[in-house]
Amino acid sequence: MGVKQIGRSVGRLTFHLIWPWPAMRRSIRELQGQKQQHEENIRYIKELARGGNISTSAETSSLKSFAEVMANRPAGAPSIAALERRFLRQKRLAIGTGLAFIAIGGYAIIKGNLLGIATLLSCLPIFFMASLSAQLRLWQLRMRRLSKDERGGIRDFIVEIDGWYWQVVDPEIGFKQEDES
Repeated sequence: MGVKQIGRSVGRLTFHLIWPWPAMRRSIRELQGQKQQHEENIRYIKELARGGNISTSAETSSLKSFAEVMANRPAGAPSIAALERRFLRQKRLAIGTGLAFIAIGGYAIIKGNLLGIATLLSCLPIFFMASLSAQLRLWQLRMRRLSKDERGGIRDFIVEIDGWYWQVVDPEIGFKQEDES
């Protein structure tokens, strides 16, 4: 790169720092696009509130029963047992990572660094939510419930399971005796 090219590059950079109008125009255009998208979303929400029959693929898929979803899976899709192993692994990973952050935060607090408290307060809810997501999917697989009609949502999980928060943080390691009835 020659001295002339370096000079031009520095000159352009300096010009853009001093004269920011192109960047401002681009930001205004993006803001206008976001405003238009927001207005479309508001119209959609108002239509839903009025009881309009707007259906999306997400809505129609959530109305399917567990049996329908399992029957209509594509070829090569994982089995129920494989899905259960996957979600259990995901739950254990979230719990293990959360425990690692507890150890790191605790060590930082012991050493006198009070930012360890920030680590605990910011990270633990994230790992709890990841574990909750995996536990909900495990519960849905085990109970063979998925849709709102089958009572397979998060509210149903919380209402039906006493001590649901303990199930969320239980890594399910070891042997558990199952009822034989």
